[in-house]
Amino acid sequence: MEEVPSARLIWEPTLDKPLAQENSMLFQAYPGTDNIKVIWMIPAKELWEQYSKDKITEHNIVAESIYDFQNNRRKLEVREEDDLSDEKLTIYIQK
Repeated sequence: MEEVPSARLIWEPTLDKPLAQENSMLFQAYPGTDNIKVIWMIPAKELWEQYSKDKITEHNIVAESIYDFQNNRRKLEVREEDDLSDEKLTIYIQK
């Protein structure tokens, strides 16, 4: 068992969108359905090259997330069309 790789995934549900950071993934789940929307998938910085074009591990979502993280972080952090409004966030937070 010592040679078996392990990983740890921390699942933290939030009401609003967190700031984008390295080594993070953000998904939006829709209650009552099995639908999940990928917002970003940003691996640890030392792994970024693995996901670039023409590599066997190339991945469009990861490559786009890395590009946006480096060049337009605001695009990743802006509210999604179906996010809760400030008013609804306030109501949930007050409960």
